[in-house]
Amino acid sequence: MENGIYAKIGTSKGAITIKLEYEKTPMTVANFVGLAEGTLENNVTEVGTPYYNGLTFHRVIADFMIQGG
Repeated sequence: MENGIYAKIGTSKGAITIKLEYEKTPMTVANFVGLAEGTLENNVTEVGTPYYNGLTFHRVIADFMIQGG
């Protein structure tokens, strides 16, 4: 795997590893990482609670995208 920032997402169908394009979208990556780690304040979870834990994927398009909510 090349150098970079990655997120590993565990699902009931296996793990998904995604490369986060920090150079192209620094604020988006910072927001994603903060929510994933539970360090970013938001209106849904308490600080310290990872935002994405337990999230359901509603749509999966192979080799293209996933949608969760």
